[in-house]
Amino acid sequence: MGLGPKTVPNNHALIESAVEPTAGQVEGRVNPCSRIGLPRTEKIEDDAVFLHPG
Repeated sequence: MGLGPKTVPNNHALIESAVEPTAGQVEGRVNPCSRIGLPRTEKIEDDAVFLHPG
């Protein structure tokens, strides 16, 4: 079972915001989350399905 398309960006933002205040306190230290890119989401095109009586 995979994660929803918004779960990974939301978790990334949460962790990044938690680490950010401490990353700037030490000279030369950067937030490790800033170096990690988010995965690309694939667009899934569903074929339209219609129900017909009968």
